[in-house]
Amino acid sequence: MVKDYKPLVAQMTNDLKDRHVLAAAIACRADHLVTFNLKHFLSPPGHTHELIGIRPSAFLKQIAGLDRDAVELRNA
Repeated sequence: MVKDYKPLVAQMTNDLKDRHVLAAAIACRADHLVTFNLKHFLSPPGHTHELIGIRPSAFLKQIAGLDRDAVELRNA
């Protein structure tokens, strides 16, 4: 649960309906924001947080490269 993100919402310049999501990601110092809608999640100009917007499939491929056993679905 992300707390204390609401004061950041007004500073966000991305799509109005998605500003709370970007503010929460920045408030919790997330490294990645996983979404199908990358165009609505650009960081505000001049913001210093390094947040990477990434599509779900690319994120899973990235994780698989780190620890394949953690993301593979194995048939029992």
